[in-house]
Amino acid sequence: MKGLSHGGWRSGSAQLHGGSERRANEPEAFQPSAELRDKLTNLSGWRINQDCLELSERNRDFHGGNAIVSLAQLSSCGPNEGNKTSGSREPSEAEVSQRDYVAVKKLKIADNTDIERVLRLLTREIEVLVDLAHPNVVRLVGFVEEISSNVIWLIFPWEANGNVREFLAAVDLEIPERISLIDDVAQGLEYLHHHEPPVRHGDLKSLNILVNSEYRAVITDFGSACYLECTPKKGVPSESQVTTTQTQDNAGSSSPRADFSLFTKQLTVTGCLYTTRWAAPEVLNGEESALWSDIWAFGWICFEIMTNDFPFQGIHDTEVIVKVIQGYVPSITDDARMSPIVALCKLVTSCWRISPNERPTAKDCRTVVDWMPMIIPSPPQTSDPGAPRARSPALLLEMARMHEQQGNYSSASESYSEALTIFISLGDEEGRADALCGLGSVERLEEDYSDAESSYSEALRIYTQLDNSSGRADALWGLADTYRLQGEEGPAVARYSEALKLYENLGNDAGKAQALCGLAEMHCIRGHYHNAIASYSEALQIYTHLSSEAGRAEVLWGIAELHSSRERFEEAISKYSEALEIYTRIGNQGSAAEALWELAEAHRLNADDDKAASFYSQAITVYSEIGDEAGQAIALEGLAATHQRRKRYEEAVSAYCEALRLYDSFDDEDGKAESLEGLEEVHAGLRAEVGVLGALEQMASIYGRLGYKNHRIKTLWELASMQLGQKEYLAASPYYSELLEMYTADEDESGKADALRAIANLHCCRKELEEAVSCYSKAMSVSANLGDEIGKAKALLGLGEVHHRQDQYNQANLMYAQVFSIYTSLGDDKGRADALRRNLEVYTSSGDELNKAQVLWHLGHFHRWSKEYENATSCYSGALEIYSSRGDETGRANALRGLATVHRARGEHNEAFSRYSDAMRIAVDLGDETGRAKVLWGLAEVHCGTGDYRTGSDYYAQALHICLDLAPEDNRAQLLWGVLGPSPSSWEWDDDPLFR
Repeated sequence: MKGLSHGGWRSGSAQLHGGSERRANEPEAFQPSAELRDKLTNLSGWRINQDCLELSERNRDFHGGNAIVSLAQLSSCGPNEGNKTSGSREPSEAEVSQRDYVAVKKLKIADNTDIERVLRLLTREIEVLVDLAHPNVVRLVGFVEEISSNVIWLIFPWEANGNVREFLAAVDLEIPERISLIDDVAQGLEYLHHHEPPVRHGDLKSLNILVNSEYRAVITDFGSACYLECTPKKGVPSESQVTTTQTQDNAGSSSPRADFSLFTKQLTVTGCLYTTRWAAPEVLNGEESALWSDIWAFGWICFEIMTNDFPFQGIHDTEVIVKVIQGYVPSITDDARMSPIVALCKLVTSCWRISPNERPTAKDCRTVVDWMPMIIPSPPQTSDPGAPRARSPALLLEMARMHEQQGNYSSASESYSEALTIFISLGDEEGRADALCGLGSVERLEEDYSDAESSYSEALRIYTQLDNSSGRADALWGLADTYRLQGEEGPAVARYSEALKLYENLGNDAGKAQALCGLAEMHCIRGHYHNAIASYSEALQIYTHLSSEAGRAEVLWGIAELHSSRERFEEAISKYSEALEIYTRIGNQGSAAEALWELAEAHRLNADDDKAASFYSQAITVYSEIGDEAGQAIALEGLAATHQRRKRYEEAVSAYCEALRLYDSFDDEDGKAESLEGLEEVHAGLRAEVGVLGALEQMASIYGRLGYKNHRIKTLWELASMQLGQKEYLAASPYYSELLEMYTADEDESGKADALRAIANLHCCRKELEEAVSCYSKAMSVSANLGDEIGKAKALLGLGEVHHRQDQYNQANLMYAQVFSIYTSLGDDKGRADALRRNLEVYTSSGDELNKAQVLWHLGHFHRWSKEYENATSCYSGALEIYSSRGDETGRANALRGLATVHRARGEHNEAFSRYSDAMRIAVDLGDETGRAKVLWGLAEVHCGTGDYRTGSDYYAQALHICLDLAPEDNRAQLLWGVLGPSPSSWEWDDDPLFR
């Protein structure tokens, strides 16, 4: 219906085929039955004179299955207004301004057409239309009926925006604008299904949804519509009580049926008044079409509006029927526009349920959509269809609310801020306050309470200045909730009370209920449970009256939490269950998942682990569906703990490991710690039952079955180490072998080297030295290829030990020398000391006392610098003993100075003087001036340590004189420093070059 043109009009009578006089050879004129004649007479008030219509010649016609739609101008000689039925309504001003242009639906009449049947269908459609009056249902202007000229026309308002499919192809709408169109269809469909008697449309599709000049969606084409009877039941009939039996007004029209054979792939359709692609499975299976069939089609309309995709695009009708009957529907969660609106995805999915009775009612659909962010589409601001549309601040607010509902707070904040900037530039104070309120809401949800308080307060100031009571109430509620979350009870109660009073004065029941819920929570915090129940009950009554399912669920949740806090778990479970049922029905999966988790917790606290496990599992499933990994991980922990209490250890381990994986994916260290603690508790439970070794074996087995490779590897190492420690070498061997296989399969070269060294060590323990050398050599090669110097050093240590056991002392010392070199390059003193200890063992075994003494002297220095004075004393004493026994005076002097330095470091000044004195005598006897200087320097340090700085300075001066020609420049500087300003913290000159 697009492409309106002014000009090229001609009268309706000019299109008639022939005159009104019958030719001699023509058959007799059609004579309607008496019943049909009476119907047409009753509808005469809607009859329009054909001459009042001027059809457009320039605009193309729109061809349907049974009719052609043309654009026309209607002159003032319209239908007899006085004879319209009482169900019609007065047209709006917008409709009056468009009245000149009408859509003419011309029924196709062929030579063999059953005129009686066509007129019956016409009267049925008119009778339905004249009884309807709703903004989202097409309005009948009138009809033209000239049988002698084969003219049977229906006249409707012309909608220049065309059907919704054409409109969406021309304008790229944002999600809230698309939802507005869906809401219009839901409103119209609810009106039809709740009409008395209910009206089944029968051919809902995007092509039968028009977009009017106000950018609202309107349901049209009631050619397949009919009234349905209500089956009387107790109370008011609901949609689910409507039967598929057509009323007497529909007699004479055949019910649409399709017979399809899956075997032959043949389709036989009789009385087909529906469109295959939108037809429900039960209709295609030949069952009576009912209200549920409209719901199936509504799901497709939602899909089309959100995705711009045609149902089963590119597939032949026969294939479509096969897919529908077999239950195939497209994926909706993959679409970029559909997936963010989880509630809409769930609604569409429920509309496409194969069993009609499992589909939602039209009211359910409208209720779900009603809570979604929406805004009426704005007209394009340019004639260029490719030009980007500027987002209005009102649209930005709805986009922000959409992001907020999805928990995408960063995008919500961005849209609110963008809207705020535009409102400020426009000088729109009310819009500015609305945006500030939205920002406050996001900041409150993100626990940024200081900024939230600031935003709400500024919004409140503006609303107050504008005397906008509704805005004031909303800002007060936001402030109250912010104070509540910060534990500021007094300010929270005061603001909730102010908001409540304003909402009451405004008659805003939804706001009143929201404020009552806030006050109820404050009563709970203060322990005023009776008052809390009273406030919740009043709020529940309001939400029930408003048919607000989401509001009712919120109140039920609050009551459940109240009961849970008082350990009245049965009552809590009852209320959580009611809230869950509502959240599930309206498609709020996030809240449904939380309700499932709360139910699990309530059952756990009520000592019913079986039910707790069931609800935890359901919560995990829903959290997974909506992509909430944090919620999924928390529920997994709860499930794991439940399995653990029931001693179902394998399931507990599985749940804990999955929770650990999720926590690791979003870097939640606290969550990871809790999961690891849970795994340890499972392990502890097993240890108590089967002992440490048995527990490790069971854990390894569980990890293996569940495919948790890293956990199994860790447990295998523990098992192997435990068996090795108990000298159960045969038992340890399979664990090490499996570790090597796993590392090799995973191409983990570092792990492979570790396993090879462990196997080599095992061979050493079993005295299988050749095998040990082979494994150590392989490990060293792998580490060398990786550039892993520490791994290489560890393998060399192992090889050195094997050579030592074989009395191959030189080879052993060569290995240890390489180790010493590696650790030296890495600056690792502990590693070097370990290499020296291995050398010491070799020299002890080989009887090489001189080298043994030298190593002891070096180790003494290491321990002294590490402040391990007992070990240092032991090493120096050992070296002194060897040097003394061998008459090595230089070695003795070095060992004595080492011992003196240890005594000095420990504050044992007398012992230090004694050792230094012995060392001085040796240096004098040997004529060792360097040795004398070192002793003098040590004595200077001792005197300074006792506070005798004068004597200390004298010793420093003597040492300086000796070393002026002997000592390097840096040592001279230190000696000069000692003379000029000696202190106990002076640099240690008598140092070991290996451990400087």
